[in-house]
Amino acid sequence: MINYKKLILPLVFLGLISLIGCPKKKNRPPEKPDRPNGPATTYTNKPEVFRTKATDPDGDNMRFVFSWGDGVVDTTSAEELYASGQEAFGVHAWTNPGTYYIKVKAIDEKDSSSVWSDSTAITVSYNARPWLDSFVGPGPSPYVTLPNRYIKFTIAASDSTDSVYVRLVYRKKRVSRYTERPWIGPRPSGSVFRDSITFTVNDTFIVRAIAKDAKGTQSDSSEIYQIIVTGPLWKFMTILPPTGGEPPDTTDYEFTSSPALLQDANGNWRIVVGAIDGCVYCINPVNGARVWRTKSVTTQDDPWAECYFNSTPAVNQTLGHIYIGSEEGELYCISSAGTIKWRWPGNGIDDLTYDEFGSSAAITASGNRIYIGCDDYRLYCIQDNVTRGDTIWSFYTGSEIPSSPALDAQGNIYFGDDSGYVTSLTPNRTVRWRRKIGISVWTSPAISGNRVYIGTDDGYLYALNIDNGNTIWRFTADEGIRSSPVIGTDGAIYFGCNDGKLYALTTAGNLKSGFPILLSDDAITSTPAVATDGTIIIYTTDDIVYGVSPTGRILWRVPLFGSTTSKRLKSRLFEAFQPSPTIGPDGTIYVGSSIAGVYAIRGQSGNSLANTDWPKFRHDIRNTGRVGGSK
Repeated sequence: MINYKKLILPLVFLGLISLIGCPKKKNRPPEKPDRPNGPATTYTNKPEVFRTKATDPDGDNMRFVFSWGDGVVDTTSAEELYASGQEAFGVHAWTNPGTYYIKVKAIDEKDSSSVWSDSTAITVSYNARPWLDSFVGPGPSPYVTLPNRYIKFTIAASDSTDSVYVRLVYRKKRVSRYTERPWIGPRPSGSVFRDSITFTVNDTFIVRAIAKDAKGTQSDSSEIYQIIVTGPLWKFMTILPPTGGEPPDTTDYEFTSSPALLQDANGNWRIVVGAIDGCVYCINPVNGARVWRTKSVTTQDDPWAECYFNSTPAVNQTLGHIYIGSEEGELYCISSAGTIKWRWPGNGIDDLTYDEFGSSAAITASGNRIYIGCDDYRLYCIQDNVTRGDTIWSFYTGSEIPSSPALDAQGNIYFGDDSGYVTSLTPNRTVRWRRKIGISVWTSPAISGNRVYIGTDDGYLYALNIDNGNTIWRFTADEGIRSSPVIGTDGAIYFGCNDGKLYALTTAGNLKSGFPILLSDDAITSTPAVATDGTIIIYTTDDIVYGVSPTGRILWRVPLFGSTTSKRLKSRLFEAFQPSPTIGPDGTIYVGSSIAGVYAIRGQSGNSLANTDWPKFRHDIRNTGRVGGSK
């Protein structure tokens, strides 16, 4: 039988314990830290290190508070706690001469504080700071470069009494802690120093220079120099090595065709571009992988046949069709999946005109008509009937037509020809006007408001009245113009020139301040592209892509370094045209290389193609060549 009376007292005791709780162990503060250990004398503005340590009776980690005697109190980082008995340190520089008393206390993880340590005295004597005379990088900041390239800096430093040292410090833009390069020196005051840094990863880096004198007193740091390490995100090769085999002797092919962007049947963005190996390529913009390759009929029979695609593809997004002319005289219509839908003028090899297409197609707003110039002296209007291309009309100029036609909002057509004429036709082939403006016109028109801008081989950039072709103004460049004009976010007209310069004109036809700027020792025939922030992006014959501000300042340059061992196939048009860049919706820049390959360059996120009247070659990312075409 249970004796309940005997159970009552233990139960009551347990209840009281649960109410009042068990006694907790009291946290004990750290012991008094050691006296700070450091130099007894120093100079003004010279950083000095003082060390100490403390023990915690409970074994807690600690941070330390240094009182430097000049009103400054520093606490070591809460993220860098010191173990009990571990040596800690603080760094400080005094700005004024005098004797200062340094002391320290420890705080454990539970915020219990020790008493202050015994103090240590330091006597500070006056010493003038050294100073930086100059800090110069390889170009204007921000400077864009490739990974694994040496970035050279020049630093000059002086001191009123001492010799000097200099060093570079750098960090990633989103990281607070700097990496320090070794000190260089000592050298006499006023010396010039040189050092270099190489970065292995794509990122944005901040670089500064610092000087110190022989006594260790440091200068103020320089202004920041920003480096954007981007490099091409990828390079597309036209020739792929066979599976399990060695790569072919020729490593790549050159490009004069400019990329177009489209969305496939699944909504995926794709890049299409013609190559001088006689193929049209579709590229995945994410990684540069080949999605499909479509061979011309000539290269289907002979892979080494000379059949170039100098023409730039135009995309009919509504039908999912790509139009591109070839050197064999055929206009190809290719589906977004890479299937040849039709060839014009005919599907039989005997029907080929054997006249090159240097001109690129323009697509009407309805999407079922294409205009394109040919070296047989005719501009053609072709109907896309989905399974075939039908000739609607042709217009005879008596001269080759390398200029690509442009369409205004009413569907009127504008183009130049090799005899120096600019012609405007209605959609029904009626001549609106025809004007002789130069010895030869290879550039493609840019339409803005009531004006048509176009350049000539004898070095003139014209602004023509869109209704009658009358000259509004004419600007004289130093050499011929084969780079087509574009319209910037400031309304200015930008174009390259055979003198290797980038020009910018106001709408009144005057040279903008800061222009022209010399970018190349060779002709610039590539057409610029304008980004939403106003940056003008242009490719030069040196195989370099530049970003230029609307004020004429070079913001960055990216060398492409295409293969110089590629098979140098050439056509008559190859020397005349260079590939032009385009800008994707996410700000990525795509450009073919006249040396080898197609490249993707990381641009500023969201800095896509500008919404100006005519921001790039063939107007928009689909190369429609039409006012109102898809940007």
